Amino acid sequence: MSSFKNTFASLAFLAAFSTCASATIVTQSATVDRYDRSASRGIKDERVLGFVITSGIRTFTAVTGRSRTFDQGWGASDPASNYLYVALRQGNRNLWTDTFAEGVREGTRQPLQDYRTSVSKLSDLNAALRAIDWSRDPNVELQLRAHPAPFRGYELHSITPVLAVSSRQAEVPEPASSAMLGIGLLGVILARRRKDASAA
Repeated sequence: MSSFKNTFASLAFLAAFSTCASATIVTQSATVDRYDRSASRGIKDERVLGFVITSGIRTFTAVTGRSRTFDQGWGASDPASNYLYVALRQGNRNLWTDTFAEGVREGTRQPLQDYRTSVSKLSDLNAALRAIDWSRDPNVELQLRAHPAPFRGYELHSITPVLAVSSRQAEVPEPASSAMLGIGLLGVILARRRKDASAA
């Protein structure tokens, strides 16, 4: 009987613990109709869209997106300084960045550019997430940002940019799971006391 109780208590504890420790994958997506900016406006870097990140988010499993991003369509083209990028930001600081789409020169054409974080970039993103000091500033976002070229005559346009992020988030234990954890712990304690008493 004692062996049965020990086994039951252990199983109850493990089941409750695994339920509390489990996490769920949550996918969010956001889009805007279009983004348009010219260098004459004097804007060098700005938020296009984004998601609030909380301390409950444990891991990013994928960051994807698409857009039709292009420049003014004439003259010189400098996609290296005229682009959209993804950034993990805490307050006004970039903790991690990756180029999302370049402002390519395609005239009247508007090429579709797909985005997906590479394995190495995703690893770097998760390292940046784990290093966040939430007590310093809880305002954390994963954003799609624009970096318009700072040269006169340049423009940056993006039609329907979409950013999607999948993250592993900690589940809040249900009352039943919490009760099961309590029963499991109580069972382990009682089993240990009986074992000690019988050994004495």
